Amino acid sequence: MFVQVIFARILSDESLIRILSRMRARIAKSRSNKEFLNRLCQAKVDVRSNTSENICKLLPPRKVWQKYRIKERDGKNSLDLNARAIEKATHSRLRNPMGSDATWIGNLHDFTVRIRNRALNTPDFRFHTPAVRPDPKGIDGNHRAIAIYRFEDRIISTLLTRYLRERFDGQLSHCSYAFREPKDGRCTSHHDAIDDIYSFRGRHPEGSLWVAECDIRGFYDCIHHDVVRRAFSEFVSRAAQAGKPVESKAKELFEAYLQSYTFSRNVMREALPRLQSRSPNATIGWPLGALCEFYSNPMDEPIGIPQGGAVSCLIANMVLNQVDIAAMPWKSSDRSRLLYARYCDDMILISPEKGLNR
Repeated sequence: MFVQVIFARILSDESLIRILSRMRARIAKSRSNKEFLNRLCQAKVDVRSNTSENICKLLPPRKVWQKYRIKERDGKNSLDLNARAIEKATHSRLRNPMGSDATWIGNLHDFTVRIRNRALNTPDFRFHTPAVRPDPKGIDGNHRAIAIYRFEDRIISTLLTRYLRERFDGQLSHCSYAFREPKDGRCTSHHDAIDDIYSFRGRHPEGSLWVAECDIRGFYDCIHHDVVRRAFSEFVSRAAQAGKPVESKAKELFEAYLQSYTFSRNVMREALPRLQSRSPNATIGWPLGALCEFYSNPMDEPIGIPQGGAVSCLIANMVLNQVDIAAMPWKSSDRSRLLYARYCDDMILISPEKGLNR
């Protein structure tokens, strides 16, 4: 019961308002960029979308939340400042509503109730099948498949990711820089990886450094669901041992996320034919030949997780944690002479000695 309360707390009004405020701030930034493009190019770029319209109906209008935006940046960017202003304005108007607030307050109440009921009380919960948007890569007609979930599914998957990340983050190595739990009010980012590389260079100012860099070919598109389930099970077991048990509802939602998408079904059988009906020479790369070395018929296997889905970032850290463990120098004599860093599926090894990189 205690764990159930913790999971339900992730779906509280406060958590939902915070994530909606962040999304609304991103919309404001995107609209500002598009409006600037309109003025610059004297072209008409639509600044609205279905998602932005949905979110704007749930929160105070811009003329209200702009009044709560602090003037001093104090090192924060405009996105953070706007998100905080929207969140403060929402809570303030919920406590002391004005007549003009009735519509969005009613919409917000209905939305939060619906989200909680669907996530917590729906038997055999399922995410809707995401739409797949082919994003061009270069000029050769190749595309990358980006999965786009419905608005409510995005909210639920994002909150699920936060819940699981709180329980799993302590198991990850310090050399993993992407999608980490905030510490002391800030998140680890690629900037921290760059700082550590500069610091390593400073400790080895003389001579050359050997650098080995790699990424995993088509990681999101090629990972088998059974591999993901094994990694998830291991993290759940260690979290329980650490006194951070994962509630069964969260496990159910995680499994539903996996089942909502495979690359063969959503991309090769559905999105790719639609793309080629418009552009016959277009492709969406998938290393089918390489996959055939592991599976007799990859098209029939549950392979691939959604690029663009919030949970997928967590999956990358869970699965590649074993790579981190294997790559980290465990001999104390090697630790000062070898730097290993990973950001999602991009990895780098740096050392003044060529042999250590090997």
